[in-house]
Amino acid sequence: NLSSSSDLSETLCLEEEVCRLHQSLETLEREHREHEEVLEIQLKAHRDDWEAERGEKLQAIQDKMMAESRIHELESEVEALRMKVEELTCPLKQFQRERFSGNGEHCQHCGAEFKPSNYSPLNCRLHNTKTYRTS
Repeated sequence: NLSSSSDLSETLCLEEEVCRLHQSLETLEREHREHEEVLEIQLKAHRDDWEAERGEKLQAIQDKMMAESRIHELESEVEALRMKVEELTCPLKQFQRERFSGNGEHCQHCGAEFKPSNYSPLNCRLHNTKTYRTS
């Protein structure tokens, strides 16, 4: 009888141990699932952040390329306008440059001679602002 009582006691102890270990296993599994869920949420958040930053960087690169392209367009326009202004510059300035460089005292457009005291080449149609009635 003593042996059966000790067997029964040992069995009860083992059953309690199994129950305790089973609960411990369930607790560990639950904690593991919760930790896994947290890691998945963090991973998704990091991926979303990375994709957003990547999109912003790509947009910044595109914006920079568009701005540089626009700058080149504007520089070309400015150069074209500068050349046009230079073409339309008053012949007196051209004359003054030619005089300063010693190239002569004639209008570059018509060849009319300039007089140092009076800038009035009468033969040059670029300088003649008179209008004539044609009808």
